[in-house]
Amino acid sequence: MNLIAIFAEILKYVAPAAAVLLGVKFVMDAQQEKDRTQREEIFQSKSLKLWLPLRIAANERAILFLERIRPDQLIMRLGISGKNAAFLHMELIKNIREEFEHNLVQQLYLNPNGWNALVQAKEELLAVVNQVFQEGNGEDDALVFARRLLEKTAILPGSPIQNAINAIKSDFQAWAKIGQ
Repeated sequence: MNLIAIFAEILKYVAPAAAVLLGVKFVMDAQQEKDRTQREEIFQSKSLKLWLPLRIAANERAILFLERIRPDQLIMRLGISGKNAAFLHMELIKNIREEFEHNLVQQLYLNPNGWNALVQAKEELLAVVNQVFQEGNGEDDALVFARRLLEKTAILPGSPIQNAINAIKSDFQAWAKIGQ
């Protein structure tokens, strides 16, 4: 037998087997891709069910923190009767910092933009409280200091606290749309 005839005889058996193997490979690859996609969808669904309550709670806590450090809320909660400006100033700073430290863990579940806006709002508020205190007299009555602080925060262009609340809400709504 000549070489071409032998090659043709071998090709007669190998070609169909190779075609079947390639077909099986393509079918198996497609099935594996389908299975992988299905596993990812299940994982995302379970992940969303796990993370959604945590993210909701963190966003709620972050907004609650921001509401609690609003100067008018702080002053009402701390009270001003019988205090001087220096004591109220110290209490305001202490309370803002304690509230922040109590909510530090929320950064795990918040979008970085929202967390950064929250930190910036806190820092800007601390700066305003310090500035108003330095502009006055530490022996002033707390009522005078509180009034000046409220006046100063009322004239700020764009409330840092409200901006942070809006950023947190926006980030959460964007995340919630992705999770749907």
